Amino acid sequence: MQGIAVSKGIGIARPFIYNQQEIIINDIEVAQEEIVYEEEKIDSAYLEAELQLNALKEKALNEIGEEEAEIFEAHLMMLKDPMLAERIKESIDQGKKAEVAVEAARQNIEKMFMAIPDPYIQGRAADINDVTRRLIQILLGIDHQSLADINEPVILIAKDLTPSDTVGLSKQVKGIITEIGSETSHAAIIAKAMGLPAMVGVKNAVQAVDNAEVIILDTVDSNIIMDPSESLLKNYHDRLEVLERERDALKALKFEKAMTTDGHVIKLYANIGSTNELPYMIENGAEGIGLLRTELIYMNSDHFPTEEEQFNIYKEVAENGGNEIIIRTLDIGGDKQLSYYDFQEEMNPFLGFRAIRLCLGKEEIFKTQLKAILRAAIYGNIKIMFPMITSMEELRQVKLILEQCKKELKTTEVAYKEDISVGIMIEVPAAVMIADMLIEEVDFFSIGTNDLCQYSLAVDRMNTNVAHLYQPLHPGVLRMIKKVIKDAHDHEKMVGMCGEMAGNPDFTPVLVGLGLDELSMSPSSIPVVKKIIRQLDYKKTRDLAKQLTNYNTVSDIQKRLEEEALKC
Repeated sequence: MQGIAVSKGIGIARPFIYNQQEIIINDIEVAQEEIVYEEEKIDSAYLEAELQLNALKEKALNEIGEEEAEIFEAHLMMLKDPMLAERIKESIDQGKKAEVAVEAARQNIEKMFMAIPDPYIQGRAADINDVTRRLIQILLGIDHQSLADINEPVILIAKDLTPSDTVGLSKQVKGIITEIGSETSHAAIIAKAMGLPAMVGVKNAVQAVDNAEVIILDTVDSNIIMDPSESLLKNYHDRLEVLERERDALKALKFEKAMTTDGHVIKLYANIGSTNELPYMIENGAEGIGLLRTELIYMNSDHFPTEEEQFNIYKEVAENGGNEIIIRTLDIGGDKQLSYYDFQEEMNPFLGFRAIRLCLGKEEIFKTQLKAILRAAIYGNIKIMFPMITSMEELRQVKLILEQCKKELKTTEVAYKEDISVGIMIEVPAAVMIADMLIEEVDFFSIGTNDLCQYSLAVDRMNTNVAHLYQPLHPGVLRMIKKVIKDAHDHEKMVGMCGEMAGNPDFTPVLVGLGLDELSMSPSSIPVVKKIIRQLDYKKTRDLAKQLTNYNTVSDIQKRLEEEALKC
């Protein structure tokens, strides 16, 4: 069986197959005089669902962590989403029972989410399913099954797991396998938070393990072993003990610097999307925030957030986000949509009206955000970062708007930071080619490898036919990274990286060797990357990077990095 290992580790136990209770909905038309009753039913179900979600949020906060509690905050926002309520009301008004109306709304919204070619957005379809299933269960008087009562060690096998399934998950669960899901699914998030090995996207897993007595879930080497021999079982128990000792050692690095053996220090920052992730990043040893994804603030709202609403969020981040906080301005469009704004249909949205282009086209929305950031910057070391800059004209235009915001705040006698640092993301090849010119007008660069790889390799990584061509270690990509770093350093400016590449421990030696000053990643990746950096010799990584940028195939580069990994 093959799948996606989303949380590393080893679990050994008997299989526990979890099948969600099937809900049968009878599509019966209701008489006109009964519509009021159906409306009262859905109103009552909404109130009960809100109570349940608030209780789950509190439970997640107390037992798992902030990031998981945020899942239920998102569910509460979805429950209150006018789009969901309107679709349900429309169906009830047409003579549908409340539960039928909810199911129709679920199908409609899920279809819309799944049409967006982004795993994060598609993963949110699971949120809609969970929220609407909760409403339907309340309407039909069905109690939610709990996985909290498992009282012996098990590997949990399911088609999929919702956040509601996993909150309160018994500590006897030693690993998770699901048939569907992705690296951004909630099963993955929960597993990482609880330190459980997990593999998702394992086709026919439920049927395959049905008769097994013992399972080894090995997400280090991506193996699922059923009914192993005694010798193999002993070998895995020994490996499990080693992993547990290594996990304890990583926790001990929390307050240590990411410093190579010869004294070179790399800043390790976190990529976050909300204030709820602040404790989680600190817990994992992040020194600051290398990327605050402000689009999530907009996506979790039912309107464009006001200046005051944004100011309060940025102020909290400034006061609790560490030594340095880099706030990326609104990066919306393409695969990231807003429920309250109609984006024009585009032939290729990734090359269309998105990110800084949208902000320049909607200047008032842009200025609202910039003013909020400027005001919050007096409470901490906030820096502004503009996404998807492709030309000097764009850069000068956004800087001009920033200056206009400062003047307007000054005129109204509102406190703000005058000398705020400004940087840009380098994520298109055009910006790479003129990086030596762009750096003269900014204070720092941050390399966004997700889009840089996509645009430079002409690969849609969500397209299964070409996803294998999405190669961050492509010689062309490495050379672009090398050029950007050199251009920044020639002007004595800082350059970091905030794409997925930064948090991949397999790439750490070459990224350090290329000379990056800062790596920003998911908080959970920080301890492992820090451990690797502390084992590296900076001079040797410089020599390694020089060699790798002269290799002409991805396979040669990967082979060389694997050899380095064995030394660590």
